[in-house]
Amino acid sequence: MYAQEDLGKLINDGKAALEQKDYTTAFDNFSNYLIQTNNQDSVIAFNCGLCADKIQKYDEAVKYFDVAIAKGYNLENSYVAKAQSLKNAGKEAAYLSTLKDGMKALPQSTVFVDQYKKFYNNKIAKAQKAKKAGETIKACEDLLAFDAKNTTALYVLGATYYQQGAAQMKTNPNAAKTTFKKAQTYFNKVTPLLKGANDAKRLANVTAMQKYITSVVK
Repeated sequence: MYAQEDLGKLINDGKAALEQKDYTTAFDNFSNYLIQTNNQDSVIAFNCGLCADKIQKYDEAVKYFDVAIAKGYNLENSYVAKAQSLKNAGKEAAYLSTLKDGMKALPQSTVFVDQYKKFYNNKIAKAQKAKKAGETIKACEDLLAFDAKNTTALYVLGATYYQQGAAQMKTNPNAAKTTFKKAQTYFNKVTPLLKGANDAKRLANVTAMQKYITSVVK
């Protein structure tokens, strides 16, 4: 066991290292202090988590952010930081689960909802850019399971099925009609939601695609 003055030195040395952005030294001091005190200090735990994330010790970061969360310290930032560490570690499912935990714990906060939607918007955009229709559709469906009126997911799903139907028209018109009907389902849902000034281009595109679908699907 450390003497009280030695514990104080660990904290002070950790804080000094953190100020100098020496995250490894700060982590070593903070984590040693927390081990000696059975993780009782939520503030030091939070700072230790930040340092662990900086030096890519993501599992350690999550552990210490969990300490801060369990003690109710700086909850919004603790959940956000934990989620970011999980994301940095490539643990997408745990990242999304942590965002949902943040939503439940802090329903008045919008940061978790915004990050959840941003994650899927980025995933949709990446899949579209790579021209991977299956991944695009899956990402849109996952986002709609969370936000049934998400205009991006509805629009992209409709456009993706429209493109598939247009390709099928060359070889299998009957299959194309079925695919076009899927596109139409999403266009019908998204059209009433496209009301903002920034929605004009999407609305014009939907109107044009709907017009073609109507001429084909009789």
